[in-house]
Amino acid sequence: MVKRIDKTLERIEKIQETVESPKPVIITQNRPQGIPSPDISKIPPAMYKEKALSTKGKLSVPAVLHIRDYMGTDVMELGMANTDEFLPNLLKIVKSVVWEDIDPFLLHEKELEEILVFIYGSNWDTVLQDYAYIPTDEEWAGFSQEQKDRYEKDEMNLYCNVPIANIQSTPISNDFEEPMEYEKDGIIYRMRLPRVGDSVVAKEYADKQTIAEREDLMPIILADKREEDLTEYITDKKGNVVPKFPPKDIDRYLKYTEKYVNLLKKAAQSRFILSVGDTVPESIEDAISLIDEIPAKIWMEYSKDVDALKFGMNPEVEVISPITKKATARRFRFQLMDLLPTV
Repeated sequence: MVKRIDKTLERIEKIQETVESPKPVIITQNRPQGIPSPDISKIPPAMYKEKALSTKGKLSVPAVLHIRDYMGTDVMELGMANTDEFLPNLLKIVKSVVWEDIDPFLLHEKELEEILVFIYGSNWDTVLQDYAYIPTDEEWAGFSQEQKDRYEKDEMNLYCNVPIANIQSTPISNDFEEPMEYEKDGIIYRMRLPRVGDSVVAKEYADKQTIAEREDLMPIILADKREEDLTEYITDKKGNVVPKFPPKDIDRYLKYTEKYVNLLKKAAQSRFILSVGDTVPESIEDAISLIDEIPAKIWMEYSKDVDALKFGMNPEVEVISPITKKATARRFRFQLMDLLPTV
């Protein structure tokens, strides 16, 4: 039997700190003896604005952060980054714009979204512009057949602006806490929620483990990235029609991609493991070795709990319909790139 360990009845409810930071009062003279002067160096400069996160300090960063706008070089650096460099560069920039000493790799995806939207809304624009709008059932019923055909063929695109002020945030449950603990057959399994840096760490691990194969197969890898037909036949310098890539090399490439994806999945999954019984993994290899020691029912219960946990920005936002020009609630999927300014 799998049992999720619930400490709710064991702990005394803590008094939550106020979200608004107290305004410091600095007394330069006639200060009563024994009362130290405040450390001005710990007071964020005026450029840093306060943001309360939906996670309430229950994960790896404080409940309240102080955040400034991007510098010009930040946005330019992101604009020039390739796909593989984008997330690591973004996390490095997030580290620099937050006053508190946080590890950006330990941000949850929902926390990162909240930070990026806060920076955008506080400094750049009050709306996220040009989001694809999906008609409501009522609006769709009012379309003519011609309009429906054009919409389905992507010949009629509908867009709207998403007011940042309308984006609501769902706070994490007061009952949630990390580590998430489960017990089976007397063994306690401790887990944590995924973090945005897990994918970066997993990719670095998979790259390192397959570096020799990747270098040898680079021509095929690059061709596949360009979406070329790997089984295409070409004419060589002697006029002979030959395969663009030898079948044996394509077979090696397929085995390489299968191995790489498997390493990525295992490395990312291993990041969720904090301990199995008394065993605490000290490296990613240690954590990967523990995956098969965790019963499937534990993983199923963990996945169920992760899926059931709701917090962060609510994807349902009230916008002005481009069809009726009336306020309508629609669901949006926010991409990290959409939450960044462009220069």
